[in-house]
Amino acid sequence: MLRRLLWLFILASISILAAPPAAAQTQTVTYTLDDLWLDPNITRPFDPPQQMTGTFTWTYTPGDFENGSGQFLSLDIPWAHPALNELAITIDLDQIEFSLIGNFQNYSADVSLFLQTPLDPGHAASLDLVRSKFTIENGQAWQGVCLRGSIVPDTALDLLVSGTCPSHTMTVARVTPLGLVAPLHANGVGNILVPNDLPCAGTLLGLNNSASLGVLVTANAAGTATYSANLPPRVCGNVFLQALDLSSCGTSQVVKLE
Repeated sequence: MLRRLLWLFILASISILAAPPAAAQTQTVTYTLDDLWLDPNITRPFDPPQQMTGTFTWTYTPGDFENGSGQFLSLDIPWAHPALNELAITIDLDQIEFSLIGNFQNYSADVSLFLQTPLDPGHAASLDLVRSKFTIENGQAWQGVCLRGSIVPDTALDLLVSGTCPSHTMTVARVTPLGLVAPLHANGVGNILVPNDLPCAGTLLGLNNSASLGVLVTANAAGTATYSANLPPRVCGNVFLQALDLSSCGTSQVVKLE
C-alpha cells in the first residue's frame, strides 16, 4: 500500500527525483536518556534516587539501521567518580552497558539499561525496569534498580497534533523551508522502509506496512507545515501519524491520533 500511495511523490515533485538518492548517505539520530532515575535501594535504601542523564548518537545507512553504531556525546552517572575516562560503553538496539572495572583508587561502575523495545528513529523506548540494574563504587557502594526512564530520539522534525479527534491539525516544524512534507498515517507502528523507486528511498519509518499518504503539504519560509483534516470517528485511537520531509528525508516522531 505504501508503494502505491507514495507514488504521488513522483507526480508532485520532479525535482526531488533528480536529487541524489538518500539511501547512499548515512543518517544520524540523537537520543536522550529521558527522566531516568537510579534508586540505590539495595546498599543504601535511605538515600534518595538520583537522575542519570546523557545523549548519544546512532549513525546508520538507510535500510540497515540495526548495523549502525552509537557514540555518547554527554553522560552523567550519579555517585560515579568524575574521572571515568576508562569507562567502556556498549550501545545495542535493546541494551546499553556502562562498565569500569575497579582499580586501585577504588572506583568502578556497572550500569545495565535494558529496553522494552529496540531503538528505532521514530519511537521512544522505555526501560525494562525488571532487568535494568546498576552498581557504582566510589569509596562507597551504591547498588540498586532503575525507577523509571526511557530513551527518546530527537527526531529531525517536530510533529504537533492539535484539535479534537476526528478533526485535527498537524503542525510540522523544522522542515526544509518551502519544501514538501508528506503527512503519513497508518493503523499501527512498525519499521518499514520507503521503497527504492521513490524519493527518500531506504528511509526508515516508524509505521507499519499500512502506511498511507493523503496529501502533500508545502512548508512556509520559516520551515513549518500545517495540515488540517476531518476524519471518520472510527480512526480515533486507532491511527498513528508521522511526517516525512521530502527534501532532507528527515522524519518526525510517531504520534497516536486520540
